[in-house]
Order: sequence, then structure tokens, then C-alpha cells
Amino acid sequence: MVDEGHLSLAAAAALLGVSERTVRRRLVEGVLQGASGGSGRAKSVVALASLKPYLAFAVTEAEGTLLVQADAGQAEAQVDLALWLLAKDQAPCAVYWLQRAASQESADAMHVLSECYLQGQGVAVDQNRALLWLAHAAVLGHPIAQAQVQGMRFDQVV
Repeated sequence: MVDEGHLSLAAAAALLGVSERTVRRRLVEGVLQGASGGSGRAKSVVALASLKPYLAFAVTEAEGTLLVQADAGQAEAQVDLALWLLAKDQAPCAVYWLQRAASQESADAMHVLSECYLQGQGVAVDQNRALLWLAHAAVLGHPIAQAQVQGMRFDQVV
């Protein structure tokens, strides 16, 4: 479990738009700070405070808490964070969090992922993947996704 105020290497990499290897290198170089203490854990987490100057957007205390909750695996927080990131024009990072939430069967995440694939936000436009995510969200009971699937006209498909 990640301590409050620290994020996993994967989360830090997604937020910075770099690889985990780059995050590790920045930890070794002292550009980023890990957990305090002499354990090996210091190399597996990044202090949120040390990330903030390198992010393309400002992070308030409430948003920092949301980041930590999302990184801890809370699907609802992951979706909320993704929506916040989409509003900040950080679509590739938002898709990372949506995929994590979708892997936990979050219908909300799947519905938003469908829109991302349809509009090319953070991913290449892919109508097939958009439809798959939409259908999966509908099967899980997402009411908007269900209405969208019901509204599709398949009778004209040849």
C-alpha cells in the first residue's frame, strides 16, 4: 500500500508522460524524492510533493488526495481523476487511469473510454474499441451506455 503523499512509479510515470525507467533515474539523480527512510521502498514510490513542479498542471491538496486514492486502486477515484485530467487537456494520462478503473469493471470508466476512442482523446480513433467499451459498459448496467446501444440502428448494416 502506498503511503499518503506518495505515488507508485507507474502513476508518477503516467503523470509525467515518461517511462518508469525515467522516473527511477530521476529518483537516483535526486530530481525526484522517494519515501523517507532507508528501506528499498524509497525506490518504489515517489513523493507527490517532488512531482508537482514537473507536472503540466497544478495539483491542490484535494487533488493530491484523489491521486493517492486512485493510485491505491480505488476505481471511483480513478474515474474522477481521469475526468479531471480530461478537463485539464491531459488525455493520455486520463486514459491510463480509465484503463485501470475499467480493469476493475467500472462501467463509468468504460463509458468514458468509449468516448475517448470515438473522439481520439489520448488514443488513436478506433470505432471498434469505442463500440466494445460502450457495449461492455451497457452490459454492466451503465444507463447512458444502454440508451446509446439501444439507439443504434443495426438494421442498415450490410
